[in-house]
Amino acid sequence: MKKKLFFLLTLLVCCVGQVWGASASYTLVTDASSLKSGDVIVIGCSSKSTAASAMGTSKFLNSVSATFKDDVLTADGAIEITLSGGADGWTLTTSEGVIGTTAAKTMALGKGTTTWTISIDTDGTATISSTNSSYGRILYNVGSPRFLNYSSAT
Repeated sequence: MKKKLFFLLTLLVCCVGQVWGASASYTLVTDASSLKSGDVIVIGCSSKSTAASAMGTSKFLNSVSATFKDDVLTADGAIEITLSGGADGWTLTTSEGVIGTTAAKTMALGKGTTTWTISIDTDGTATISSTNSSYGRILYNVGSPRFLNYSSAT
């Protein structure tokens, strides 16, 4: 059984993952070099008690309530993301398809740039950025509760 992991992006930043049905728990990832192809992750924002969920036909990842305790995220409906590739460019695949982006503030399934870099600071804050730097990084939007790729320092 594959280990289920999650990323924590602080302030207004979060990372994603999805589970349909029963509540699932994920362990905090603190070192990006430990990631490998086949790992399952979710994106979470502890300061807002939320995790990323399905994209559907939207251009962003929706959010669901999550609890954070002792470096474990628990959520119903968080979207699980399977990693493939490597540190030079991760492909993020959900049950809906490959997460890509065609521009800042525009995520798409299977379109545009579909590779991402992942880094984790010493404080545990993760950053998931498009390999096309002008398309930004995945952040949590408090005003419109969702996860989207922004090029600003939101």
